[in-house]
Amino acid sequence: MKKTLIYFVGLVFLSSCYTEEINGPVSLRELTAEEEEVVLSNNDFAIGILQKIDSAEQQNYFISPLSISYALGMTYNGAGGTTKEAMAATLGCQDLSPETINQGYKDLKGLLADADPKVTMDIANSIWYRQELNIKGTFNDLVTTYFDAHVSPLNFNDPGAKDIINQWVADNTNDKIQNMLGQIPPEAVMYLVNAIYFNADWKYKFEKNQTSPGDFFNEDGTISEARFMVSEGVELLKYYPPGLTMVDIPYSNGQYAMTVLMPDKSSSTKTIIENLTAHQLNEWYLNADTSAVKLFLPKFKIEYKTSLNDALKALGMGLAFSDGADFSGLFEEVLPLAITKVAHQTFINVDETGTEAAAATSVEVGITSMPSGPPVVRIDRSFIFLIRERHTNTIVFAGKMLAP
Repeated sequence: MKKTLIYFVGLVFLSSCYTEEINGPVSLRELTAEEEEVVLSNNDFAIGILQKIDSAEQQNYFISPLSISYALGMTYNGAGGTTKEAMAATLGCQDLSPETINQGYKDLKGLLADADPKVTMDIANSIWYRQELNIKGTFNDLVTTYFDAHVSPLNFNDPGAKDIINQWVADNTNDKIQNMLGQIPPEAVMYLVNAIYFNADWKYKFEKNQTSPGDFFNEDGTISEARFMVSEGVELLKYYPPGLTMVDIPYSNGQYAMTVLMPDKSSSTKTIIENLTAHQLNEWYLNADTSAVKLFLPKFKIEYKTSLNDALKALGMGLAFSDGADFSGLFEEVLPLAITKVAHQTFINVDETGTEAAAATSVEVGITSMPSGPPVVRIDRSFIFLIRERHTNTIVFAGKMLAP
């Protein structure tokens, strides 16, 4: 049974976790068998979201399952009855208490921030609500205590209200996520917003003067030109499951890494994603070996924006979007509320220095009625990529590059 909330990883990493700023991996204690099970189930949720997005998308995309989880986690605290049960089932946490869920969010935020002192990993949360309404004190206490959320009333009738929320998102993503909200509709009463900013240098540098053009083989059979970065003597995990090449490229001290899954000519990115599971991915990591290679990796940038309504409904959260939704835990007033929109916006830039990435997720709640040398790894075909924290195996970002 899934227990698929990425934030739950935090509940099992308490004061016994510690880090050291060293040139090698950060020293962290071993995970228990129970913790490993939780991490595996957390990544099921990440892969489930990835699969739903991929089934409907025909272009490059980039998402943050972690950002989605935090935004939905705050919303979960305002749900009641069967709506709360449905959200818990979708996120796989039906066997866990609300207290455990919230503590998991809180602990994971600190764990990921401290996993590698040379990596910037910032998570921020905010809640904005229509100023003429009265937010419930219990809900306010939960989101401020466990999510460190900034909670603020706002005049939603003012055309400038969206700019205030958009500026908060921009401020917490180093200006990489702009204009998150296009408008605030009359029925909207609350926005629950998460923002994540990630910035990490590669552990093994790519020299800019070695970057050069080369052929990239697109999934539709065409060939395009990409700018390939080159690094020799890169120590990385690699594995060759049937039909694909997997490499795990480390950042900074090595606690964070980019996993690339590149299909060979007999497979496709869609086939890999359709059949991918957290358990299988974990097995690949366990079977991978580390060796020095000459790595060719294309430079790329993706800016992506989408609605997650359909994906979340397909994962079992449809009740929260319906007239039967129960979000009685949000306001003192009795209102017919439902989630009206879950918006997700991301940015990633991969170059010779490293990777800069950002994501924001907004849950809108509204009123319903109304050559020779080392082995060569050349990433020159369409590929899937994940950015994970290696100790917990938490998937922070995921995407697909059809053509850079």
